[in-house]
Amino acid sequence: MGARAPHTLSGGQQQRVAVARALVLEPPLLLFDEPLSNLDAKLRRSVRAELRALQQELGITALYVTHDQEEALALSDRIAVMNAGRLQQVGTPEEIYRYPANPFVAGFIGMTTLLKGEAQPDGPGVRVRLGSAVLEAYAPQPFSGPALLALRPEDVRVGEGDLSATVRRVAYLGERFEVHLESPWGEVLAYVPSEARPQAGQAVPFRVAWATAYPA
Repeated sequence: MGARAPHTLSGGQQQRVAVARALVLEPPLLLFDEPLSNLDAKLRRSVRAELRALQQELGITALYVTHDQEEALALSDRIAVMNAGRLQQVGTPEEIYRYPANPFVAGFIGMTTLLKGEAQPDGPGVRVRLGSAVLEAYAPQPFSGPALLALRPEDVRVGEGDLSATVRRVAYLGERFEVHLESPWGEVLAYVPSEARPQAGQAVPFRVAWATAYPA
């Protein structure tokens, strides 16, 4: 592509030119502001991998601003989640995803269901009552009283457990189904393997393998 002007290149190629222009100055800090927002999904993944490999190879600190949660998790050593100009949580991608500090972080990073229950302290965590069932949950700080229970869809096990719901709708995503469950405590999102598809209108049991609780 050396003989072509940058404006004649594709979007992904133009982004590579922009990165090269910044890197040639050998900056101590590299700033990215939504650099992949105009690229299609497949190209985003390709350029994202290149940026991460380049950043690690050159050892340059990079500050990367994005609204794409998957992009943030894939690219970062540390993530800072902000809301209305206020810092909500700083941590590794794993810490932010598995131990969100508040309901905003839980809902912003990844897919999350929020259910209302009643909590009682239980060691370092809490026990949350949903109807006749009691769930053990992680809590940033133990508390008692009305609670919001945050569930990740991959932690909802459909077809087993003491909780019950009705399948509202099912979406095929290739390697899995995205299942929306209508429960007495609200809608629950779950991922089900593609070989175990439930049917809309079907009553199913479910359980929660991991959850985070916050004061309501």
